[in-house]
Amino acid sequence: MTRNGWAQFESTGRIADYLAYSRQEQEKRETEEMKESERAHGADHCTYRHGAISNAHRGL
Repeated sequence: MTRNGWAQFESTGRIADYLAYSRQEQEKRETEEMKESERAHGADHCTYRHGAISNAHRGL
């Protein structure tokens, strides 16, 4: 999919096409990093790191 995004940018030269390609690449990297973290630390690690567990006890 990202290859198609780059081809679209190459053919049009539009900034909007480059930004769409860039967003696809960023999402791909974030997904790969999350999967790697889950493999290395277990599925709960990502939830804890992003504050989902710790936020549940605040405010009391």
